[in-house]
Amino acid sequence: MTLRHGPRPFAVRAFAVLFLLQAAAAFWHQMSDLPATEALLAARIPQLAFDRDAAIVVTCARLTIALIPVALIWFFGSRLARILVLLFVALRLLDVPVVLDLAKNGEVLFPASLTLAIGAAMLLLSPSAAGWFQRAS
Repeated sequence: MTLRHGPRPFAVRAFAVLFLLQAAAAFWHQMSDLPATEALLAARIPQLAFDRDAAIVVTCARLTIALIPVALIWFFGSRLARILVLLFVALRLLDVPVVLDLAKNGEVLFPASLTLAIGAAMLLLSPSAAGWFQRAS
């Protein structure tokens, strides 16, 4: 991979902002209610025992994992990172029933995070972003 120079198209800049905002919203949501995060993790992975420290570690790891593709796309124009972002956002669509349930109960951060992630991923499919990725060496 070679470092990309020059201006990024609006779609790539907007993707970076939206994806960082969604990662921050998800991080804030999980850190603001650690007992709920522990319960969610325990429900999703019942084979492991989650305590407060494990919930913090997993939450911080998820934030870091969200930042990696943004850096790969921004600095290198990585097509692989673009595909991975699209794939992982598509997988997050499986959470839509949970998100709708949370939205009914007045929760806004998690639904906002998913909405921002979908918007950011859609920007990567725009013609200007596609052309920029195509020009990447």
